Amino acid sequence: MNQPTREEFEAFKQEVREEIRQEFRQLFEHRQTEEMPAINVNVGSEDVLRKLDAIGQKLDRIDQKQEEHAKALLSHSKAISVLQTSVEALPTEERVEALLIKYLRPSTNGH
Repeated sequence: MNQPTREEFEAFKQEVREEIRQEFRQLFEHRQTEEMPAINVNVGSEDVLRKLDAIGQKLDRIDQKQEEHAKALLSHSKAISVLQTSVEALPTEERVEALLIKYLRPSTNGH
């Protein structure tokens, strides 16, 4: 069996595309739609309104808790910053060793 040339393949592709377009047009032209009744979406039921109100209250509580957590986080951050500053001010191991040698060395004046 011979393989088609590029031109034959492109022509075949175009033929298939055209057939698909024609079938689509026929289906689209022959489709039938049913009328849908109009629905009034402006009126909500009491149940839906109660649920929305409950959701709103929960969101308010979440917002309040989030504010409390944000304040606590800020307080903790400040405390950590103070602690970091204090730790940075501590003498290093070498400095402690030097101070111990300085102050614990026996004096040379005979005491």
